[in-house]
Amino acid sequence: METDYNGFGPYPINSMIYLADIFTPEECQQIIKFGTEYWVRHDGGIGNNSLTSNNEDKHIDNYQRTTTIYAVDQNEFDKQVKLYEFQDWLYKKIMNGVNVANYGNEYFPGWQFSIDIMVEMPQLMIYEGSRNGHNDWHIDIGPYEPQCRRKIAYTLLLNSKEEYDGGELFFKLDKDEYHREFYGIGGMVMFPTYMLHKVTPVTRGNRYVLCGWIHGDKPWQ
Repeated sequence: METDYNGFGPYPINSMIYLADIFTPEECQQIIKFGTEYWVRHDGGIGNNSLTSNNEDKHIDNYQRTTTIYAVDQNEFDKQVKLYEFQDWLYKKIMNGVNVANYGNEYFPGWQFSIDIMVEMPQLMIYEGSRNGHNDWHIDIGPYEPQCRRKIAYTLLLNSKEEYDGGELFFKLDKDEYHREFYGIGGMVMFPTYMLHKVTPVTRGNRYVLCGWIHGDKPWQ
C-alpha cells in the first residue's frame, strides 16, 4: 500500500493523509453500481432532511453544495442480506485505511484519536458537471448527534480524473489554501473532521466519490 503524506500546519493534528490503492478499480466500479442500484437517491444540497426522514427535499441550499447523493435506506438494509454483506465488506476495507491514518505507520505518526465505530453509513456522492457540482468551504463536525461524534472524514476516489474537469479538494489553514492532486482510482483521502475544506466546481463529466466519517464517544480525544 503506497502512502503519500502531506502535513498541513502543526504536525500531525492539522494534517491529512492519502493512501493509494485501498480499493481496486474493479471494486470502485462495483461500489458505484451497487450504490446507484440499491441505495436511495437524494438531492445533496445542504438542508435536505430526506437523508433522515422522507424523500421530500425542503429548504435545500444548492449554493453551498450541489451534489447527488446515494445513501443507505436503513429499513431496507436491515431486511436484505445482500445489502448487509456488501456493507460489511465495505466497512472492513475502509477501516483498514482509517486505522493506518489514525494509529500511524512508518510514514505518518497518526492522529491517535479515540475512535470506535462508523455510526453513519458511507454515502456515494456524484458531482455532476452539468450542475457545476461542488461543495464550498465547510467542516464535517456539528453540534448534534451523530455529527458531534465525527472524528475522521474520508473520501474514496471512485473514477478517473480523465473523466471530469474541476472537482479539486482544497484545505484551508489560517489564510492559506492547500491542494494536492489526489486522483488515483481507489485512493482514499482522510483528515480530521474539524479541518476546513472544499471541493471546487466540476465543469465537465462527473466526479464519483464515497464519503463518510469515523466516530468516537470521547470528545476532543
